[in-house]
Amino acid sequence: MKNIIWFMMFFFVSITVFSQTIDYKELAKEIEQNNLALDYKSSIVRLHRIISDKNSENIDKSNAYYLRYQLFKRLAIYSEALDNLEEAFLFGLKSTEKDKITRKYGLEKAVTYCEKLEYKQAIYELNSLKIDQTQLEASDLGLYLFLKGIEALEGKQVYQEAVSRFLESIDILKKDYPQYLPVVYKELLRAYAFLGKHNQVLDSYQNGVTYAEQFQWNSELIQLHRFMAIYYKQIGEVRKSLETSQLVLVLATRFDTVNLSSSLNTLEKQLLEEDASLKRKRYIEKVLQVFLGFVLIVTGIYFVKYRRNIVKQKSITKENERLRQDYESLISKEEVTRVEKENLLTDRQKEIVILVRQGKTNKEIANDLFVSENTVKYHLKIIYEVLNIKSRTDLLK
Repeated sequence: MKNIIWFMMFFFVSITVFSQTIDYKELAKEIEQNNLALDYKSSIVRLHRIISDKNSENIDKSNAYYLRYQLFKRLAIYSEALDNLEEAFLFGLKSTEKDKITRKYGLEKAVTYCEKLEYKQAIYELNSLKIDQTQLEASDLGLYLFLKGIEALEGKQVYQEAVSRFLESIDILKKDYPQYLPVVYKELLRAYAFLGKHNQVLDSYQNGVTYAEQFQWNSELIQLHRFMAIYYKQIGEVRKSLETSQLVLVLATRFDTVNLSSSLNTLEKQLLEEDASLKRKRYIEKVLQVFLGFVLIVTGIYFVKYRRNIVKQKSITKENERLRQDYESLISKEEVTRVEKENLLTDRQKEIVILVRQGKTNKEIANDLFVSENTVKYHLKIIYEVLNIKSRTDLLK
């Protein structure tokens, strides 16, 4: 009973351990620290382990893919980013948070097209969403207002409305998603440029650069400088335009996205190879475990049969011994009975019995006892009746 209780405790503790999901906030903080240190490889390895772990919950895998999406987006590797966003969405659909993840997926997909400067596609994605603003979390609401600003800026070309939407978005994102502010300030810069508000353009540019540098979002930092270079050229400040363009070249050289992308792809291939090797190893271990289990079962069956045979053999030996003893006892009783019966014989009859057992014939017995052969036969008949036997042969036993 005590062993059963311990087993049940272990079983329920195991279920609790394996069913716990990873603390997303702590994981996101860990990944963000790696990214700020430009240690993208550590982030990739950490997230890959979660995704490849068979004990990871669907929501854990969804969150891991989402953080990978953000990492690749930060590096302007948009194809990889969108692929990981798709995986995050698919695993999210299998979780209990599918409605929330569906909304987030649509918003993130649209804002990614904004970062790629594919505004028409971004507006199309926005218009395909069926979103109730009251259901959005703060960070998602910030993204939604940003997208409405893009729609006003690129679709309607109502620049003041775009500015209002961007400012609403900034107020929310400063608290709940500050990492995304470089993108919003970049678009706010463009909206102010269309309105001809020079000081606000400069403020948006400076704020965007500050947040981009703070969160090491180098691709957006380059975009901010590029947009500012275009703006300076449009207002006739050629020298500043050239200086800013030169800064774009320096940063683009320093942050070589192509080589970094290649490096991360190589790392992912290595991780996949390690996974395949580990899978093969686990398969071999499993086969060996099954084989060992089979050997143990066969050995157990053989041992049980061997034990049964020993027990059976002992039982047979014991029974044989009992039968032998019974037989000897019976023989002994028979001998006693025969002796008792022979004591009932007359002296003459006893003499005849002795002579018969010596192998003599009736005629020889008659000669030895000086009687007729018929007399011997008569005595033998009486002897048979007294001893309860049927023939001379029985007398010889």
